[in-house]
Amino acid sequence: MSNATAKRGHGIGMLWREAAEGEQIQIGVECDDFRYEIRLGFVDGRVDDTPGETLTQVSTGEVLMQRKTGMQKVDIKKTGVPGLESTPLREPERLSLDVFQFYHPEMAGISRLDQAVRNIRYFHCRSFNLYSLRSRGSEAGTDWRLSDSGHNLWSILRNLQGRRAADDRYQTILGYLRRAFPSVDELVLDPSGPEYVTGSFLEYGSDFEVRPSAAADGLLQLLLILVAIFGENRQQSQSILLDEPETSLHPWAIFVLCEAVRDAVDHWGRQVLIASHSPVLLSYFEPSQLIEITPTRNGASLRRLSEREDVKDLLDQYAAGALYMSQLIGEQSSEPMVTVTSTSE
Repeated sequence: MSNATAKRGHGIGMLWREAAEGEQIQIGVECDDFRYEIRLGFVDGRVDDTPGETLTQVSTGEVLMQRKTGMQKVDIKKTGVPGLESTPLREPERLSLDVFQFYHPEMAGISRLDQAVRNIRYFHCRSFNLYSLRSRGSEAGTDWRLSDSGHNLWSILRNLQGRRAADDRYQTILGYLRRAFPSVDELVLDPSGPEYVTGSFLEYGSDFEVRPSAAADGLLQLLLILVAIFGENRQQSQSILLDEPETSLHPWAIFVLCEAVRDAVDHWGRQVLIASHSPVLLSYFEPSQLIEITPTRNGASLRRLSEREDVKDLLDQYAAGALYMSQLIGEQSSEPMVTVTSTSE
């Protein structure tokens, strides 16, 4: 929370049209046993970095933890104590699930819920810093998690390349990259100084290296997205949000990206949500996996494309992307379609 608000300047300049005084942004996450709700205060375009929280037991409806927006304490249900007991927070800008776990280590479901929240990754793909990757390289490190700007791409790939005998993450990334760009044979990852790593692309059938400064935007863009999807351990369950990943990708590369997403969902424990205007991408997935966002006076409404009875017959004959281009579904001038792929489908 603190990192997000620092980067966004606490959301200054955000627009929430027709929001009532004191209205809050609410985000809910639910598993079999618990429901966890986060609330963000939002006044005059500014987000308070001290969130509100509510943790509820699904089976009984009992509130186990409660915090109001802007408060530096949290009320927690403690063993043997009636009601909720107030507990001060040392870092009020952080979420309080770990504090609750301290008092209730016996609740394994809370740990899983906490990990689910922490393992949400969001990438605004138009914001990847391709210039930095081309001109400076990546600062050397030991991490596997792609940053939101993608600046640590080459370092992660070098780490994955060093583990290619132990797991298949590097080979999976390289395999999809080769499918989309057949001219690529291998990645060459070298130090560009005592603290930096840079990469280049070895062409298939030759020893010619294409430096990142000469590489196409789409090649770097797809490589970044593949690392975002496959870079962390296969056993690590994740929810990944990709905003307009089709940026700079040609149609075949978009198709390969869709296949990579399907693989990540079916075999890597990922849940992937994609905001997209791409007809190619929309056509790859089933209507039940597409959510249509329709602007309304007070915001937007969401519904699965499979729930639209007026286009059901057309969807039996035409791909969703064709209907989108014909303006029979979606609002091309405003909100994108959202493709939802989850392990439950």
